[in-house]
Amino acid sequence: MDLYLSYKMYPHLMNNLSDYSALTFQFRGYLPFIEDEKISVYIANRFHLYYIPLSSSYIPVSALTEGSLGCAMRGIYWCQYEGTFRLVNNLDIRIFFPEIFKQNYIYPGIIIFFDIGVNDYKHLDQVISTENIQYSTGIGAILVVMGIDLVDFYIEYNIKDSQLFLRLRFSTFF
Repeated sequence: MDLYLSYKMYPHLMNNLSDYSALTFQFRGYLPFIEDEKISVYIANRFHLYYIPLSSSYIPVSALTEGSLGCAMRGIYWCQYEGTFRLVNNLDIRIFFPEIFKQNYIYPGIIIFFDIGVNDYKHLDQVISTENIQYSTGIGAILVVMGIDLVDFYIEYNIKDSQLFLRLRFSTFF
């Protein structure tokens, strides 16, 4: 488990193009189910909260983009549904198999996920309603090299918007 808490301030006196603050809270936890030489299965859960107070006088687009559902959920276009408030939960069932080559630290795996999130993208007033809820599900194939999620291929489905996405990502996510 780990916890991340961040508070950023961008006062008007430092930069005349912005005057706002932002709070970010993230919590991650992992629960192993099966741990042996043939297969490893565990549940991963991530909870995100992003909040910009309404008392902020000038919020740049980049801050709204950081609070978008697309930055925290799979199955949604990147940076889609911008907002001053975001609440997201990512739930994964991760299945990993034995090393492909002995002692090369290359592990293939499968990820089954369900993401749900809400924000205030319609009116930017921090009023949360059921019409702002987005949810997606999918499955992914992953290749972990030396502890880094190097290659991910996801089939993602946005349940609310009935959109199917195929995504290939190269990353350095630990």
